[in-house]
Formats: sequence, structure tokens, C-alpha cells
Amino acid sequence: MNNYEKMQEGARLHFLSYDYQTLSQRPGVMAGERGLNLRFLGQECYVNRETGAIIIDGRPAGFGESLTVYDWLCDGQDGAAASGTFCSVHSLPGVFVSGGNLGLNGNSVAPLIAKNPEKFLEICRQMDGRQTDGADLAVVIRAFPDLPVLLKFYDGDEEFAPSLSLLWDSNILQFIRYETVYYLAGCLLERIRAQL
Repeated sequence: MNNYEKMQEGARLHFLSYDYQTLSQRPGVMAGERGLNLRFLGQECYVNRETGAIIIDGRPAGFGESLTVYDWLCDGQDGAAASGTFCSVHSLPGVFVSGGNLGLNGNSVAPLIAKNPEKFLEICRQMDGRQTDGADLAVVIRAFPDLPVLLKFYDGDEEFAPSLSLLWDSNILQFIRYETVYYLAGCLLERIRAQL
């Protein structure tokens, strides 16, 4: 078992140790006899009550998806509430970055968006997104029912390459841990990349 598999297994066992009734009260969670149903990045997500297995749109969840879903379900603070104010990952309250910029961006997918901005908007709508003001294209998506993420796309020109900024609700650390923000970013960017 490699380190990723160990981390995923540890998160699964952590989930199984939680009170099912408490987990079923998370915003947007529908509890059934056999498991929990919720939306994650616009997809149907099912978490089996007895095994902890996560199924997203009919397929087993990957590493980043699993850790993000488990973290949101189990480790979000009681009463967590989105602020509606967005910032970069290194500007989150309580985060101190020394000796460099730990920013997350989508510049690896920005050239793909530049080629097909309408497809990008369609993908974002599939992730429960809505277009908003700001940048050349700006979209607020729902990572989870109660957790928004802001994507800002700027088209390129002769001097600058296209860019995509991922901005996080300033209260995101009430919902998921700092490390999990990176897993969520990976899931989000992979969804966009795979469909462009």
C-alpha cells in the first residue's frame, strides 16, 4: 500500500468513526438507510454508511475527491458559514506564507479556456456554477452545497498569457483543512481540463 492509499484508507476509517446522524445533518446532505447523498462539484456523490466507499457519478472516487469529501463531511466546523468574500489561498485568514507564494492557479488550463470560453462556461454550469461580474469571465461554483469557489479567467494578448485564478471563500478553513484546499483545487482543475 503506497502513501496515497494509506491516507485514503485513514480518511475512510476516520469517516466510519463518526456519528452517522451528525454527518447526515451537514447542509445539502440527504441521508438514506445505506448512506449519504450530496453534491460535489455538481456531481452526485454517494458515501456508503457501512464501508465508507465514495461513488461519484457512478464511479469510485479518486484520491483527491475522497479526501475532500471525507474532510468536508467530518471535519467542518459546526456553524460554518461562507463569507461571500474571496481571496487567494495564501491570503486566507490565519495562513502565513514565508519565503514564497503558495498560490493556486489554473494557468495550466487557461490556454484551453481561451480556445473555447463557451465550453468553459458550460462546464462551470454543470458544477452548479453561475456567471458573475469580474475578469473576462468570472464564475462562482459550488464545491459543496454550502461552499462557493470563484474562478476568474483573463484572456491573453500579445504581452500576457491567459490566466485563471482560483479564489476561495475567506471562511473556507471552517469547512475543510488547509491541505484539503489543494486537493479540491486539483479536483476542480481536472474536471475542467478533462472536458475542454
